[in-house]
Amino acid sequence: MNFQTIAASKPQGTLPSDGVPLKKNLPDRQRLVRKLKSMYEDRRDWVDRWKEIRDYQLPFVGEFDDTADKTNSARRRDLKIVHGVAWRAAQVFAAGVMSGLTPPSRQWFRFAYRRPELNTNVEAMKVLDTRQEIVSSVLAKSNFYNSIHTVYLELPFGQCPMAIFYDAENGVRFQTMTIGTYALEADGFGKVTTFARKYDMTLQQLADCFGVDALPDNLKGLLDNQTNLTKKYKVCWMVEPNSDKLPGYMDRLNMPYRSVYWLEKSESDEYLYVGGFEEEAVPVARYLVSGNEAYARGPAWFAEGDSKMLQLLKKDYLTAIELKIKPPMQGSPSLMNNGGGKIIGWWQRRY
Repeated sequence: MNFQTIAASKPQGTLPSDGVPLKKNLPDRQRLVRKLKSMYEDRRDWVDRWKEIRDYQLPFVGEFDDTADKTNSARRRDLKIVHGVAWRAAQVFAAGVMSGLTPPSRQWFRFAYRRPELNTNVEAMKVLDTRQEIVSSVLAKSNFYNSIHTVYLELPFGQCPMAIFYDAENGVRFQTMTIGTYALEADGFGKVTTFARKYDMTLQQLADCFGVDALPDNLKGLLDNQTNLTKKYKVCWMVEPNSDKLPGYMDRLNMPYRSVYWLEKSESDEYLYVGGFEEEAVPVARYLVSGNEAYARGPAWFAEGDSKMLQLLKKDYLTAIELKIKPPMQGSPSLMNNGGGKIIGWWQRRY
């Protein structure tokens, strides 16, 4: 069997790349805004649970708009935690899943054909072996293993999306989305089909990411004058199935998945970028899914009560030890600093 019968050759004939002008096939901005608002409203009850889990178990994970996470990202987040066993358990959980599913030091995936007879053909398997080595090399050179470990670390919340982008240097680049920064929507079969995110970018970052030509005119002026380059702007991003896909076209607006970026306070016909993906570009790892819900429940949901109880008991335990070692004592001022520790707690009655 020769190579032409093993690997799929290029389809005969060509398809138009941009048969319809791009401007005429842009998505409805108002519909996207309404959908984004609805997705964020639907997750409101879930956010309360995520905050409780973050505050009592995983204090260094997540980012929520109504907290100081963005204004002071260096602040302490573990002030409600006295015993850090939940955080250590999450580290062990992430390491265990990493070593069991995607170990960097071992070959953890294998390519095969759908047709069983090809899997026994030596020449056919050589083709897959070569591609398997290429994929392994690309993953090793990229940030995949660092990103997938972060996904496992966030799984106690229930889910974690990981976006996949093209990278000119390493071939592919991965970006995990921390809890609180995204919204999901599932179809009637319980599969997550829509991903939405709102995040901040400075003017310089907008120019670097989307190009100067994609910016609104007022921001172009600021960029030309080199003013307010560090001011942050709210960027909205949505990836959804492309219901407006035209059959027979293969341009960026007619891919199976649509990807749209826009500034929150820009005009209704202004976009930073409109494109698409041929495959699901933001897969979501989910732990325990109930029905057709978009969000899942993770190990931290089941440990929430125990973790809160542990913090309370540990605090009382430490308070009891402190009172045992340094009990409050009543005496005259002459007894100050005369004890073994040079300090004696005392109360002076006042009448």
